[in-house]
Amino acid sequence: AVLAFENMSSDPEQEFFSDGISDDIINRLAEIEPLKVIARHSSFAFKGKDDDIASIAEQLNVRHIVEGSVRRSGNKIRITAQLIDGKDSSNLWSQTFDRVYSAENLFSSQSEIARAITDRLRATLTDEDENRLAVVPTENTEAYAAYLIGRERLRDRKVGELRDAVGQFARAIELDPQFARAYVGLADACLLFFQYSNGELDQHCPFAGDEKVFSEQVDVELLVQKALSIDNEVGEAWVTLGRFRQIQAVHKGGGPDTMGLIREAQAAFKKGIDLNPSFSQAYDWYARSLLYIYSYDDPPNGWLTAWESGHWQSVIERGLAVDPLSLGLHGSMTNYPMYASTPDKAVAHAQKMIEIAPDSPLGYASMANIQAEVYGRLDKAIPWWKRAVERDSENSYYWHAIAESYCALGDAGMATAYVQQAEQLLPAEWTGGSRALIIEACELLLSGDVYSGRLEEALGEIDGEGSLSYLAYLELRAMIDIAAGRAKDALAKYKAHYPEHCFEDSDDDLGLCHYQVMRVMQAAGDRERARKFAETRLKFMKPWFDRYPAYWTSLQYAQGLAVLGRADDALDVLEALYASGWRGLGWTGTWFTLEYDIAFDAIRDRPRFQMLIAAIRADLARQLENVRAMERKGELRTLQEVQAGLVVNSN
Repeated sequence: AVLAFENMSSDPEQEFFSDGISDDIINRLAEIEPLKVIARHSSFAFKGKDDDIASIAEQLNVRHIVEGSVRRSGNKIRITAQLIDGKDSSNLWSQTFDRVYSAENLFSSQSEIARAITDRLRATLTDEDENRLAVVPTENTEAYAAYLIGRERLRDRKVGELRDAVGQFARAIELDPQFARAYVGLADACLLFFQYSNGELDQHCPFAGDEKVFSEQVDVELLVQKALSIDNEVGEAWVTLGRFRQIQAVHKGGGPDTMGLIREAQAAFKKGIDLNPSFSQAYDWYARSLLYIYSYDDPPNGWLTAWESGHWQSVIERGLAVDPLSLGLHGSMTNYPMYASTPDKAVAHAQKMIEIAPDSPLGYASMANIQAEVYGRLDKAIPWWKRAVERDSENSYYWHAIAESYCALGDAGMATAYVQQAEQLLPAEWTGGSRALIIEACELLLSGDVYSGRLEEALGEIDGEGSLSYLAYLELRAMIDIAAGRAKDALAKYKAHYPEHCFEDSDDDLGLCHYQVMRVMQAAGDRERARKFAETRLKFMKPWFDRYPAYWTSLQYAQGLAVLGRADDALDVLEALYASGWRGLGWTGTWFTLEYDIAFDAIRDRPRFQMLIAAIRADLARQLENVRAMERKGELRTLQEVQAGLVVNSN
């Protein structure tokens, strides 16, 4: 493990520089095959702490520790490094490098340190290892400094820092157009900015610094390909290419026709891990690529067998072996039942995230998701979302999550106020999307004022088909259209959105066909086709329902039973879901789905269904009282405080 080198310069702003030196030494050592090297996030977790060497070695499960310091003054730089035995803290090797400050001297010093450590540990360097150690990524020291700042800004996934990272990487490219790693950094910053600022993924970077460098939107794939054209041995570039292929598959719908993209992604991830085994993010994204159902023969049984055998969990465990304190990897393990085998294990990983990085929002957001989705406790989720907001108030997703929670609890005023807070954070071209309008429609849905025209008017303002909640929009439109005798109009909207699914006689893509579409077919008079599709889809879903204990597998199975008129069976499934803690969350992410889901039209008037709705509403009303008590104590913001934009200090 290479600990963060101490900044011995008089300027505290040079901290990023000493960290960058350490980071590059990690990468150079990790490229030497005989060595197992702990990733940066875990080894840097001890920065500023007084843990002794033996304790650090034990916590990271390593035998040897590298530590050192960096002093930069004018055109001089001094790098000191030493190799320590973690068993007895004895010094095995140390050396000081006094050099004139230049890019060539910087990278040659790092390579010398890597060679010396490898030699002391009696590992053999191959010709390939020597070639990698000889690489000088950039000869421009200012470009290298901008790159290091950019990488530092990516660490905590905070929106403001991600925005700054975009500018830093763009500056690095401006200073050195042949700096391969800077192109990768810019691609990563763009992808992460979209993900954490808006909860969405996009292939373009909306702003990339100086107009002299980028006058238009930047295509992320072009950035990665540019990096690989300069140096195809940059492991991070292959990993980012894999991530981009994943995003393309998501945009295409994730069906069998996307398998070429998924296979390209998996090959890129493997290549990236081979080149840089300590890049822990690669293990996380590679594991996610293994989740695609059509990656396996005999779907869905092949997927379920892979899950039961821990196929992608084992990839995460490999990542944790090199980065035991990784927020991203522990974050994946908070997902029950996808990665964690029990809800308690998911909670333990979320608590570990908070312990590792109490100033990061990620652990608090993970805990909120577990409370809401696994336990059905929105009154416990909201305080966790509040803590996430306090640590990254520019992340609109956290504000939207609180809004959705209040909507579920029956407080439309709070839901709307939090949506308005979220909308203030988004660029003008992103506002007014379906997610916000559907949450604002909460008041109409909760009051039962669905068919007066007000909801239809609100939905008419939506034009953002790419929104995360566009499926919810289609469902609400279909509900209104069916009630108004316009089922064929609703069918046309679905067909425009799913031209390749549900409207042909082929069974290949029925795993992607929604039961709501089948219900619209019934209402439009095409009952035989709806029956055929529903039976095929229900058969497809049966193994998931039997073997995979996620709420959505039961919810979708109940939808299919209801569409086929098997009312008692559907109600049995829904009642079992309620008993397990589920409180109405729909697969499209809107909390009012159960009550207004058109897939349940056939059982909506049944007394058992009405009793279930009443039980959910009563439980959520009790939870709302708990939230009100926290508001009165000052633990949560009141409506007036939200509207005024005040922030309650964290406890």
